[in-house]
Parts: sequence; C-alpha cells; structure tokens
Amino acid sequence: MTEPVIHLSKAVNAFTSAIDLGISRVESHSQRVAYISTAIGEAIGLSESELNELYLASLLHDIGVSRKRELVKISQFELEEDNFLPHCKRGAELLNRCLLFSHLANVVLSHHDSWKGHSFSGLQGNNIPLLSRIIHLADRVEVLLTPNEYYLWVADEIKERIKTGSAARFDPTLVEAFLEVSASDKFWLDLNTKYHQTQLEKFHNSFETPVTIDELEQMAELFASQVDDKSPFTARHSRGVARKAVELAKLFDFSETDIRLMWVAGLLHDLGKLAKPDEILEYPGKLDQKQMLVMKRHTYFTYQLLGQMGPGFSKIQPWAAYHHEKLNGSGYPFGLKGKDLDLGSRIMAVADITQALTEERPYRGAMKTSDVTRILTQAVKDNHLDGDVVNKAIKYLIS
Repeated sequence: MTEPVIHLSKAVNAFTSAIDLGISRVESHSQRVAYISTAIGEAIGLSESELNELYLASLLHDIGVSRKRELVKISQFELEEDNFLPHCKRGAELLNRCLLFSHLANVVLSHHDSWKGHSFSGLQGNNIPLLSRIIHLADRVEVLLTPNEYYLWVADEIKERIKTGSAARFDPTLVEAFLEVSASDKFWLDLNTKYHQTQLEKFHNSFETPVTIDELEQMAELFASQVDDKSPFTARHSRGVARKAVELAKLFDFSETDIRLMWVAGLLHDLGKLAKPDEILEYPGKLDQKQMLVMKRHTYFTYQLLGQMGPGFSKIQPWAAYHHEKLNGSGYPFGLKGKDLDLGSRIMAVADITQALTEERPYRGAMKTSDVTRILTQAVKDNHLDGDVVNKAIKYLIS
C-alpha cells in the first residue's frame, strides 16, 4: 500500500491548539512556548534538525495535561513538584507509546527540572536534556504573560524575574540567550499578536512526511487518549466507536487499508472535543440549549483540525467529522444530505450513536438493548441514519 502522507508538525500544532482552545487562559500557550523556545534555540546556534525537534517538543510539552484545573494550576510561575510531576510523567508515558514521538519522551519528562537539581529525575545542570532546559525557561516566560495585556508594559519585569532564577532554576547560558532575543520589541509584539504563529510556519515545511499505517494509528491513539481523558464519562468512548466502526466496515467488505483508516477515523471522530470546556463535558445533567450549541461545535473543529494534517487524512476527515450529519439534512455542523455522505460517514454515525447509547453518561446509565434498538430503528424511519448500516449494527453489534 502507498504510505499516507501527513504534515507532522501541522498535525501536532492542530492537536495542541485544540487543547489550548478549551481553556481561554492558556489559548495558544503551546505555540507561544514554541516561539520562545525556537528563538532561544536559534540564538545559541542549534542546527536545523535540532530546532525542528525543539519545535515539536515545545508543542507537545504539556501533552500529559487533560483537565482544565491541572493546566491552570501549572500556569502559576512558582510550582511545587506535586503540581507539575504528574503531567511530566504522563506526557513521557504517552509519547513513549508513539514511534513518531518516543524520542521526545525524556525531553517532556524533564521540562520542569531545575538547573540546580532537587528534581524528581535526580538530574541537574548539563545532565538535564538541553531541549528540556530551553522549554522549561520558555514555559516559565510564557506563564508570566497575562491575556489581553500589552506585553511591552511587562517585558522588563518578566526579564528581571527570569534573571533572578539564573543558575538556580534556569540554565544561565539560556537566560543570557533569552535576554538577548527579548531585547527587541519585535519579540514581545510577535507574542502579543498572532504573528508568532507566522514565524513558526518555517518549521512546517520540514515535516511533510510519509508515515506507516502503524505510525498513523499510534498517533491517533495518542490524540484519542487526550480526548477521552477529559471526562470519566468518555474514558473509553473513542475506542468504543472505533471498534464498532471497524466491525461495520468489515461487514461491508471494506479493504484492509480502509478498515485501518476507519479505526483511525473512529479514534479521532471527537478530536474537536479538546476545544470544549471541561464543565460542559462533565455537566451532571442534560445540557441546556446554549450548552448544546457549544457542544455542537466539536464536529466543526474535528473537520478543521483534520484538514490541517495533510493528504493522508483525506478519507479520515469526512468519516470522522460527519458523524452528527443526518440523511435528511437536519444534522450538524454542515447540514449535509444523504447524497453527500459516503458509506464510511454513514457507518461512523451509526457507530457513534450506538456507542453513546450503550455507555453511561452523567445524566443516565447505559441503555438496555431493547431501548437502543428502538432508538436506532426510529432514526432510520426519520431518515437520520442509513437503514442497511443500522440493520447490521442491530444484528451484529448489540444483539
């Protein structure tokens, strides 16, 4: 088979942007950390390949965080080890499961290590990975930035706070490099606007790469784990949907390659929920109209995020993102009709609702088989779901 081509850095950028979108205080946090990190990296003369690795590691440094309350907690400049240790360990564990990113696991593990030591890793000074030291400094600079504030007003204050940590919390050589790059107003103006993202686009061209289907699946598993961990009520949802979608695809004689792409699409179908506030995902009752409108955005974000990830996602994007569309055009977010929905998209819609009905939610328990069958059958009568797909789901998935 031809290996799928993805924009690796764009995929990671889209993924981490989605995480940040769900928390207004830290929107674009990962991108700003990447901007500061690569500016420091360029100042100390890192090679192109080292800068590329630094860029990816900067975007992924907080991948071990899944809940708003944890991310807000580590956004405080002064941190106790108990506050930052869990996400460092979990981030490293997640990256070690993915061949594309396993080489960055130790960087993420140590990205809060102190220059003088006394960290859980036992490392200090130059024994701490260089990229970890850079990200640690960049991350602490970023958390000192206040949203909706003119950064040039606080630039001198931030530089002084960083200087006080030189040779204690931070590598003194890197502090000097930071002071050098931050002497320019442009540095702060880039951070204050979206132009820091424009500056980072130069790294994207280095990462358009073919990947094996195994690597693609591992990356999807990584992303799905973040989606499902946002709420205990969705802890296994993505994998449950993926399993059901794969079983249905097999029943419709999909090719081996398309079955594996269906697995990836199932894992990523709720990727846009990363941009949803935790309080809505965990709301202990039925959502009201306004909350539901916020929740409905997730399929739109799934579509847009997957669209940034490269041609390898051309089949995956509609299969993943159209799972709330309905054959009669009454679905969301695009209002597509049956003629616009291929078999893969129809399968995903049935897999998603079947999984949702058979799992516990904050406001109800898992439904009985008879109730699930009744709801699916009615959805076919209402021209919401494909009858052939529903019949196979009832016969093989829930009976």
